[in-house]
Amino acid sequence: MDPSRRGGRWSRGVSAVTVAATTATTAVFGWFAIWSAPVSGDESYLLVTLREWLLQGGLYDRVYSQYGPFYYFIFGIPSRVLGDRFTLAGGRVTSLMLWIIAAFLFGVTAKAITGHWIFGVAAQVLSFSVLSTLVNEPMHPGALLCSLLAALLANVAWLRPRSPVLSDVLSGAVAAALLLTKVNVGLFAIVALAFVAARSARHPGWRWVTSVAFLALGPVLLLSNGQQPWRILWASIYVTGTVFVIVASGRHRESEPLTFNRRLLTAGFAVVALISVGAMLATGTSVPDLVRGGFTRPLDHTQLITIPLRIPAWTWTWILLIPLVLVLREHRGLPGSRQLVTVLSASVRVGAGLALIASVLGSDLLSLPGGSRFSLLPLVALVLVPLYSHTKESANLLARRLLAASALTESLHAFPVPGSQVSWSVVTAGVAAVVIVADGVDEMASLRAVRAYAIWARLVGVLCCLVPVLVMPGGTALGLTTAGAQFRAWSDAYHQQRTLGIDGSRWLRPPAAQREVILAAVPIIRRECNTFLTLGAGLSWYILADQRPPTGFNQPTWPAYLDEHEQRATIAAVRHAGKFCLVLNGFGGGFRGDRMTAFSQFRPRILVDFLEHTRWSLIGEAGDVQVLRARGPLADGPPT
Repeated sequence: MDPSRRGGRWSRGVSAVTVAATTATTAVFGWFAIWSAPVSGDESYLLVTLREWLLQGGLYDRVYSQYGPFYYFIFGIPSRVLGDRFTLAGGRVTSLMLWIIAAFLFGVTAKAITGHWIFGVAAQVLSFSVLSTLVNEPMHPGALLCSLLAALLANVAWLRPRSPVLSDVLSGAVAAALLLTKVNVGLFAIVALAFVAARSARHPGWRWVTSVAFLALGPVLLLSNGQQPWRILWASIYVTGTVFVIVASGRHRESEPLTFNRRLLTAGFAVVALISVGAMLATGTSVPDLVRGGFTRPLDHTQLITIPLRIPAWTWTWILLIPLVLVLREHRGLPGSRQLVTVLSASVRVGAGLALIASVLGSDLLSLPGGSRFSLLPLVALVLVPLYSHTKESANLLARRLLAASALTESLHAFPVPGSQVSWSVVTAGVAAVVIVADGVDEMASLRAVRAYAIWARLVGVLCCLVPVLVMPGGTALGLTTAGAQFRAWSDAYHQQRTLGIDGSRWLRPPAAQREVILAAVPIIRRECNTFLTLGAGLSWYILADQRPPTGFNQPTWPAYLDEHEQRATIAAVRHAGKFCLVLNGFGGGFRGDRMTAFSQFRPRILVDFLEHTRWSLIGEAGDVQVLRARGPLADGPPT
């Protein structure tokens, strides 16, 4: 047998085993994490809306939701066909699978772009760590969105060189799925995809239009309803990054056609859109409610709540420096020997890539605010800067353009509430950072003195990528900076915490304090309440107590989101329910005597006024959770 062929098979075998082992490792630690995470309000909100839609249909007009029809189609239809309903356990298994799949597909993307499986593994591990905040809100659309975005990138990077027709159809389908899951995130992906598609268009007007849309997206979104300093700085980071990407994209001369087939994109988009929308219309959703609930209402979110993103002031220094991309693109004019310039170019790439990885992961080690994870985002443009040592075109240019563009557009996912969304919005930039390091290592390996040790150079590069993952696993969100602390904490929590033992939630191992509250309050709710509302306590009590809410109008922070019609419908539903209860905690309000006071100034206050003017009896208390039951007949509604 040809030794080179035998060596190729050995290399492929090693890569397959390593990737499989990495995926299995993420599955094991993900299993520990997903079952030991506390029960969350957002997790139960999505499960409640799925259940109610399956039981009564009418998404958006009878069942409240902030998210698009594809989410309900992809999760709800299998549940309807199988005649089973989602439980907390089912939701967590689903989220775990999406988490593992997303990390794997991000690894596929990095492998396809760099050509080296070891950097694919690095990207997979990095993505898995960055996406660890998915355990905070199982069944949140964030898990589905990250998986879809990873699928879009892997499709363009890996499948398109092999089957352009199928890849273009899938690109359109995934774009539709993103848009019909969360309208803003879908719009970000479509803008990035349009920019990339237009770069190779014959008509220069399309390049100008898509470039302007790409450039303006961030400032329009961030500055449309406020010009605070943090908004201006965030918009400046975005504009700097887009300028870098636009300039770097224009430095390439395509030797082969890279244009997407617009008809195939449209066909894929239309199929997913028609199926998703058709499923909602067939189950009782009206067209006006579909438009309002799936598109216009989510866009009003910034008017209800906006949380500032603290970006360090030193970021201004970086933005005002001579653009690094513009310097590197003129590298052939730099003085010095070819080898010296190659070493300089490679060193800049490796250093910039590692800095971007550290920034994306975040760290409390240097007391940096959470917004520092966005400070170095413009560096993603380096994936488009040609290597000094290579005269040929960059490999997989289309995928590189999409990776850089989507890393910037998806960073806006953290607006207007930078919670777990921060991690989801920077994960693509983390993949770009691994590619940048791989490019630097490849450039260094092109030197004659290093060429014989290329494989060792790549191993060192991968280790450099993985060290920050182990040193800063939890980032700012979890405050963990000890090597491996995040993974060890998941394992310890899983083995030390006790299972909940409630039907549908039996495998859950919540923290001891939460477990005690649940086990104390659930029997009271089941015994004493025919129906109930929650205020500040989240919607998990419906799932835990296995009871339906009074109506399909539910949201964890409903005082801020339900309109007048939805609030009055809720009052009408509980008026003659009998044994009507309220599950209250200190976040939602206080109780004294026979009255409660809600901590809410959102309007309309129809439902809040109704609760405040109802007389209550305390029938159970566990931790900071109080179970109240209405005394006597309820009024027809809040006093006028």
